[in-house]
Amino acid sequence: MLESLVQSTAWYYISLLSVIIPLGYLFYLFTAITFEYTNTRMNRQWDQWRRMFPEKLKESPREDSCGEFDKLD
Repeated sequence: MLESLVQSTAWYYISLLSVIIPLGYLFYLFTAITFEYTNTRMNRQWDQWRRMFPEKLKESPREDSCGEFDKLD
């Protein structure tokens, strides 16, 4: 009786894992492809913006100041 219960429980978990692992892998592939596509799109958008407004990049606060902390001196 106990051996049968253990065997059926083992088969239950094996079959459950045989469904969960491929679904998890498909979810991983979906997110990886989505993030890569989004990153590519954002890079293209950034390049387009950089070509359209090159003078704005020269005034970028990232390059010449640290923001609010510069005003403290």
